[in-house]
Amino acid sequence: MDQLNAEVEHQAERELREADTLQSNNGKEKMENEKKAKLKDRGIEIIAGAPPTDQWPSGILWVQIQQIDGLVVPHPRKSKIGEGESEDAGGDLPSAYCTIILNHQRVYRTRTKLKTNKPFFAAGTERFVKDWRTTTAIIAVRDHRLHEMDPLIGVVVLPLRTILEKRCQVAGSYPLVGGIGFGRVQISLVFRSVQAQLPRPLTGWELTTLEVQPHARTTPDSHLPSDIAACRLVFRTLNGKGKLYANSDGDGSGWSQSRGKPLRLAVKRRFGESLVVEFRKHSVTLDSTPAFCVLWLKDVIDDEETTIKLPIWRNTGNALARARFNAEEPQDTERLGSLEVTMKMWPGLSGYHKPLADTDESIADVMKVLDAAEETMRGDEDPTHDSLYDAEKDSDSEAEEQAPEEKATQSNGLVGEIKDYKKRAEQLHSHHRGLMQWGAMRKMAWMGHNVEEAATGLQQKVKGKFHHQQAEQGMDIEA
Repeated sequence: MDQLNAEVEHQAERELREADTLQSNNGKEKMENEKKAKLKDRGIEIIAGAPPTDQWPSGILWVQIQQIDGLVVPHPRKSKIGEGESEDAGGDLPSAYCTIILNHQRVYRTRTKLKTNKPFFAAGTERFVKDWRTTTAIIAVRDHRLHEMDPLIGVVVLPLRTILEKRCQVAGSYPLVGGIGFGRVQISLVFRSVQAQLPRPLTGWELTTLEVQPHARTTPDSHLPSDIAACRLVFRTLNGKGKLYANSDGDGSGWSQSRGKPLRLAVKRRFGESLVVEFRKHSVTLDSTPAFCVLWLKDVIDDEETTIKLPIWRNTGNALARARFNAEEPQDTERLGSLEVTMKMWPGLSGYHKPLADTDESIADVMKVLDAAEETMRGDEDPTHDSLYDAEKDSDSEAEEQAPEEKATQSNGLVGEIKDYKKRAEQLHSHHRGLMQWGAMRKMAWMGHNVEEAATGLQQKVKGKFHHQQAEQGMDIEA
């Protein structure tokens, strides 16, 4: 630091001496101001040329999209790439806009640049990231079309752990992949750490998938009544559900899943959501819940399998309803023991979020982008993404309705052929192949999508009159 100060002072004196201002009355004041300015500039240069520190993983991330070079969207029925494309053929040129996605959440959208193959944006956004080492930025480029659903031209996946490995300020040109077009996007990234060390559970992602191992048991000091020990366990989040059944040959202290596969539950608002474990008792009329457990997901660490002991509370009065939305321990109710559950939190969207895509446009859009970027993410060395995509393609008996797609190797018979055909058709349609190569079919699909959106909006509006619904976090749009 002393060497840097001496170097800056010498440089400032030399420049001021050349300007003949050092001998003037305010020469010393000018020299001090010049030293401060140069010291600040040198500090910025040093910080920009150094990688982010692991000591302060939280900070401000600035993402700016400069422009796209050589943007081409080939005609789906042309035999050659770029056939019929030219600078003057304005009717064939794309009208591109970009969306910035951080940790599978849309945060920013640029304006649409009409009919050009070299769109210039110079637009970006700043966001606070909890841990730059686990953050992934995705740039999605779409083509705005009239009376059609905007097709995906391509995506750029930017895992910050790889991009910022050597410098915390990076500018580069990245190719578009996974869509119907081609081009290179010029992107600038800047990360500045802040002196804040968040607890590990609070550095996780908002959108996650909770994996619960297929076996649970009570602790030795627990003494559950026989009627409660015989109940089935129902694991609930706001958007997922799974079941474990009491062991028939046990001593009433263990539960397991019938097929031995883990339960996987979709989580949309991880830091404001709880996992409720209900002890459900079968009845001829209505099933009852004599006991329950509650775990707030803000206390679970991402990508780490942990065994957690959950207090078992007797359900008296409205104790369950209060515990579902209150992070404090239930009052005026009896504790019956503890339940040991092993679980793991997978960051990001997975196949178990697909039912949410039917009612949430943001999740539907991000899932389409992830499908297009899947090959790129598999090439990434970050094991988080590999495990995420492996997890989203597995299924268990309780969540099969939530994640209907299975691996092709597990498909057999007529049902497997139908699933493979549908998957193949979706891939073709996303690239404007098959039936979607015709404009009339794309317009029909757009009309059907608008009808579904209107019906979903009306349904949500009616539900909002009777049930409280949390406001959705919006996306910033370039003015």
